[in-house]
Order: sequence, then C-alpha cells, then structure tokens
Amino acid sequence: MEMRYNMPPKGYIFTEESRRKMSEAKKGRPGPKHTEETKRKMSETRRGRFISEETKQKIRNSHIGKKLSMEHKRKISERQKGRKGIQLKGFDNYNWKGGKIFNEDGYILELSPEHPYKNGRGYVREHRLVMENKLGRLLTEEEVVHHINRNIKDNRPENLMLFTNNAEHISFHEKQKKMVNYV
Repeated sequence: MEMRYNMPPKGYIFTEESRRKMSEAKKGRPGPKHTEETKRKMSETRRGRFISEETKQKIRNSHIGKKLSMEHKRKISERQKGRKGIQLKGFDNYNWKGGKIFNEDGYILELSPEHPYKNGRGYVREHRLVMENKLGRLLTEEEVVHHINRNIKDNRPENLMLFTNNAEHISFHEKQKKMVNYV
C-alpha cells in the first residue's frame, strides 16, 4: 500500500476554510517549470500520434453551428502559420462542417468542386443537386428549382418543382397570387 504523507484520504471534501488556506499558501509560488530539454522530449513523444476517426468526428460535431470570435480566428490563424507544411483541409480539418454552408440569401450550398455549374469557391445550391439526383441528369443553367412550401432550407425531393426557365417560374408565382387574392 502506498503511503501518502500530509494528504487526506481519496474522496475527502475540503471545507471552504481549508480551500482558502491552501490557495493562500500557493500564492506567489511558481508552477512547475520545464527545462528546454524536457519540452523537447515531450514534443517528440507527441509527434506522430494519430487521432482516431471517431475522435475527429466528435471534434467536428462539437464545432457545428458555433461561431468563432475574430480574436479566436486570429489565434487559430497564428497557430496554423507555425505549422510546417501540414495544413489539414476538407474532411481532415477539425473545423469541417460537412461541406455545407449558407449563402447570403439563406440557401444551403454544398461543396461540389467537380460540378460544371459550381460557384467560385466550388459550391452548388443543394436544391439543384437534389433535383439533379431525382432526374438523373444535370440541370441546364436556365432551369429553375422552386420550393413548393417556400421554405428554402427544405430540400426534400417531394418539396421541389422544376421550371424550364425563370419566366415560367414567375408566371407560376403570379397565378398563385391571383388565387390567393380571389379566395
């Protein structure tokens, strides 16, 4: 059995007074300082360790929907600059959110770098991809995908309707307005 001198038994709960005294006793005392040699050894032992896919996925999921402050983004940027040639991109990056983003109009964009109608950053509107999968072909640039329930985030195939051009789409909306006014 290991002897621990001047230590309370495991699970002992300190009183507020005891905690205050311990805190006072620690004040002014520097924490453990590592020598440069020790720091180097610790760094070498960490080098080459791999994070499991399960852990990577947990980290990714914890970042979904969180917004970073400008200060935090700056710190991440500074940290990344110090890395030598290792820049994790896409799925391997800890901040990966599944390749989906929202544009300024509120539409969901999906990363599709090989798509012929991608934007400058390689994204395509998700409802267009869903309609293409439903039809089994690429949409033309003139074709317009309409959300039946008018919720632009609802990209279920049964909620999408295809028009051959924007004039047909606008005509459809005009007819709907007239129906609502006369009812």
